Amino acid sequence: MTRTALPGAAERAIAIFANIAAGEWEAARADFGQKMLDGISASQLGDGWVRTAGLIGRYEGMGEPFTQPLGEHTIVDIPLHFEAGEATGRVTFDADGKVVGLFIRPAAEQR
Repeated sequence: MTRTALPGAAERAIAIFANIAAGEWEAARADFGQKMLDGISASQLGDGWVRTAGLIGRYEGMGEPFTQPLGEHTIVDIPLHFEAGEATGRVTFDADGKVVGLFIRPAAEQR
């Protein structure tokens, strides 16, 4: 079990959410592991982003990422600022640097 975060994970997570916010769905999926590629298409990723914006308004930017190792994974949480509220984007990387999890959750769920 590793106890250190994947080097560059925060920057990669920021790039993923920057691509999502820019509507670059395929670019956002570039580092997805096979299960993620099989589980979420580019159009589904886009639909999720549109639904999020529909709930909390136009995207306005990102805050400072927080990175933590968890077993063989590295988790990066990024505050996402929207016109009418806040959310947290989470990217989970495996030990090989592949994205194995991607979520947007209400900021109220933060620890």
